Amino acid sequence: MPRLIVPVCDKISIGLSIFSVRLEVDLQKNRDVDVEPMALEIELKLSLNPDRVQALLAHPLLRSAAATDLGSRRLENTYYDTADQRLRQQRIALRVRHKQGQYIQTLKGGGQARGGLHTRQEWEWKIPTATLIPELLQDTPLVELLPVAEVKTALQPAFSTDFERHIWLITDPAATPPLKVELALDQGRVSMPQAPHGTSDALCELELELLEGSAAQLITLALKLAEDVPLLVNDVSKAQRGYRLLSEPQPPTPLAVEPTSSVTKKIQTQLSNWLRCIEFWQFCPQEDALSAAKLAFTELDHLLSDLADPCPEALCETQQQLANRLSSADNHGLAELLATPLPGLFCLTLMQWILVEGDLQA
Repeated sequence: MPRLIVPVCDKISIGLSIFSVRLEVDLQKNRDVDVEPMALEIELKLSLNPDRVQALLAHPLLRSAAATDLGSRRLENTYYDTADQRLRQQRIALRVRHKQGQYIQTLKGGGQARGGLHTRQEWEWKIPTATLIPELLQDTPLVELLPVAEVKTALQPAFSTDFERHIWLITDPAATPPLKVELALDQGRVSMPQAPHGTSDALCELELELLEGSAAQLITLALKLAEDVPLLVNDVSKAQRGYRLLSEPQPPTPLAVEPTSSVTKKIQTQLSNWLRCIEFWQFCPQEDALSAAKLAFTELDHLLSDLADPCPEALCETQQQLANRLSSADNHGLAELLATPLPGLFCLTLMQWILVEGDLQA
């Protein structure tokens, strides 16, 4: 009997950290299931330059008694879509993952956002081989987009991700509350051999998942790493990076900053816009991408400068340094800036402040 993991994932964005709740159930022949909630998951994803991996591995935190090295494993994933990319258009991801001799078929819904609350659905099945099993999708929203009979013929491999995941467990039982974090370093590639605009894109990401403790503690842990290793909050999924190999690279569409939104929500949205612009510039370092990144930061800078209560001194200093360096940066200058800890420290410090302060006022 296949095992179905149906998290009904409630994702809450505070800064850009992600909270998700997963629910695991057994797939029964009659489709009646008993649902038992699992632990709340809080994750933070960061990107780093591959040439800084050795600096990360040598970081005192990962060599301390607080860190347990759990070793590495290879993850191979094939993503599926129709020829006209109907799944992508609906923000649905379908993949088969090979991990340590097992195959897992996963469907993820596009989700929605309301005032910082992000909700998406996810289904996972253990399957015997690497071959996609369309019948498992019949009780998911995918059938509204693509009938099961058509799934068998219309779905085809779109792209793949292949990466090595190195995992550490970070613990601090003396903290209040006690802290336990899974830290995963992913290194590999997103690839599509037949892609007309580039065959692959390098992956180098660091994911911090909170197992015990608070979101503020998680960001504090990330800040300890970011003080010595240039790390940047990453708001672009592996699936999004795969899809852009299949067509002419397009700059990210800015998330709308609604006039009626809270000041906190406006800052979070504009921070995300800036990070997406930076990530796109790293993929396609052209003048238009550079100009978009500068504009996005200028708008974020204005939002922060208009706050009724000033930012903490450390945040104001990094904000001003970034504003000065970005205003005159060319492509070479932006590359040099991203090779420093400054952008990552700014993002994480801003996220931490928002998390502590809550609703900000202009």
